[in-house]
Amino acid sequence: MIAKLCLLLALCHRLLCGPVQVCAFSFVTQESAISSKAPPTFSQTKRFDSCICRQRLNINLRKYAKPHSEKSASVNSFSANPARVTVMGGGNFGLALATVLGRKGISTTLLVRSVDVANQLNTEHRHPRYMTDIALPESIRAVTDPAVALKDATYIIHSVPCQFSRKFLTSVREHIQPNVPVLSASKGIETSSLGFMADILKETLGEDRPYAFLSGPSFAREICEGVATAVVIASEDLMLADDLADLMSSENFRVFTTRDVIGVEVGGAVKNVIALAAGMCEGLGLGTNAMSGLVTRGCAEMRRLGLYLGARSSTIAGLSGTFCNFLVITVLHRI
Repeated sequence: MIAKLCLLLALCHRLLCGPVQVCAFSFVTQESAISSKAPPTFSQTKRFDSCICRQRLNINLRKYAKPHSEKSASVNSFSANPARVTVMGGGNFGLALATVLGRKGISTTLLVRSVDVANQLNTEHRHPRYMTDIALPESIRAVTDPAVALKDATYIIHSVPCQFSRKFLTSVREHIQPNVPVLSASKGIETSSLGFMADILKETLGEDRPYAFLSGPSFAREICEGVATAVVIASEDLMLADDLADLMSSENFRVFTTRDVIGVEVGGAVKNVIALAAGMCEGLGLGTNAMSGLVTRGCAEMRRLGLYLGARSSTIAGLSGTFCNFLVITVLHRI
């Protein structure tokens, strides 16, 4: 009995207190970080549903030949080709995610609307309007033709604003190969249908496709500057979420995974409303008391909404929800 108790205590300590060293910083608990000067190490760990991502020594590109699920078997039938990622949307966050991949040497294509923007990105490696002072990786290729951008993509990242996503996806869906996984980095609730991005994607691109959803406290500029950042990817196919986490994780970009898609969607959408209200409090000079009360009650409402829709409370309290609001409040107080 004592031996079993000691084993249980050791396991709890490993889960709750044991450091998982990743690159330039260590995560002591599930979603909290402390600085560390230790060299980056990755360890094989058991997969947990509570947003703890799998750690591996290296990204083995051969594993992308393995289907994530029955839905993605056909597109990943090649055996040795590396991953090729297309980012749809050349705004701030699309640029940031393309930068994350480009700095890892992953073949990355950025689909933009303007020929002039594409030419400048390809020649000067800077965007003419967004974060113009930041040099982007030379490995990023910008194009305006969706047929060219999407014809051989093994992964697609959707980073078009939510309110324009349905029209955009409808216009490019004929160029998206069947069963290619789509990672949505867009957040929000469509005003016309009151649907989340999961609803929009399934209605425009079909049900028989693996989807994943990224959210978390992540300012695009800081990602491009290499500041330590943690996000969460949710997918009903946890193997897909883990593969995306391995694909995107780096020394300063940490990715957690979960199956709780609705929790990540609710947190990513509703926290923006709370953040806007907090900014109004700051602008009106209502003080810290009012802002703290508003954010606290707002997070409580966000949690109740999430639970009603089937989300997990722990997800709403995680990176995509409450902790993202903490980031907004911190920034407001710096201004």
